[in-house]
This record gives sequence, C-alpha cells and structure tokens, in this order.
Amino acid sequence: MRIVTGILALSPILLMVATIAVFPSELPATRVEAEAQFEVFHDLILAQIIWGWLVVLVFVILAWRSDAVPKEKRILWIALLFFGNIIVLPFFWYWYLQKPLSINGDDN
Repeated sequence: MRIVTGILALSPILLMVATIAVFPSELPATRVEAEAQFEVFHDLILAQIIWGWLVVLVFVILAWRSDAVPKEKRILWIALLFFGNIIVLPFFWYWYLQKPLSINGDDN
C-alpha cells in the first residue's frame, strides 16, 4: 500500500514533467499542424488535471480515514491537500503513509 500511494503521490508531478519533456521545441509549419498540436496538448493537460484531482480526492479520503493522521489535524490536512494539491501530496504521503509519525515519542 505504501508503494502504491507513493507512486500516486508523485504521479501528477511526474506527468507534468513528462509533458514538458515531450512538448515540441519547433513551431509547426502550418496552421493545421498548429491546431492539431494544440488539440493533442489540450487533451493531455486536461487529462492531467483530472488525474491530479482524482489523486487528491484519494488522499483526502485517506486523510479522513487514516488512524495515522491525528484527529485534530485531519481538517487541516484536507484543506492543505485541497488547496496545495500536487505540491502537498508527497509530504502527506511521507509523513502519514510512508513513515507514520510517532505519538508522544512512541513508535506505534
């Protein structure tokens, strides 16, 4: 479960980097090629946005249901995940899913 959620946490950022990497460096020769290229990248960006929000939704559900997240911090983490989305995902994963924080110095 830790590996799967870790991959999910990093996937929106990795997809964004991959999109930048495959973006053509040369301008299209014709207007038709430019419009076709725009459509492809528009669809790719839209898919990334939808994927990013789905991942955030999964992590919001995990934040709400996980015993690793202290009850008094759940609303805070849900707000952080919602507003900070793909930037906050890896931090939440590391602190609460990969390496749950110990309470009062105890390792539970």
